[in-house]
Amino acid sequence: MVDLIKFAQGIVDLMWEPGEDGLKDLDNDAVQDLAEECGIVLFREPTIAEMNDPEWFGHDMGIQPGDKAVAELTPEFTAIASKEAA
Repeated sequence: MVDLIKFAQGIVDLMWEPGEDGLKDLDNDAVQDLAEECGIVLFREPTIAEMNDPEWFGHDMGIQPGDKAVAELTPEFTAIASKEAA
């Protein structure tokens, strides 16, 4: 289930997290974890086609077969976003 309210609150909490000299920069890993937890993105293993494509971005990032490191929007979030855009 997509929980946009929880995601928005989580982003605000991360945004206001104190750092050494004021507020911390948003932590990319924390945002990705929050997006996954809220049903916005999912992480999957790379496909055979992706691994066989020499120009696929995942090679530069060190993604290997079996790594759950390829992010994509969930079908549920995509459906909500499509309705909102219409």
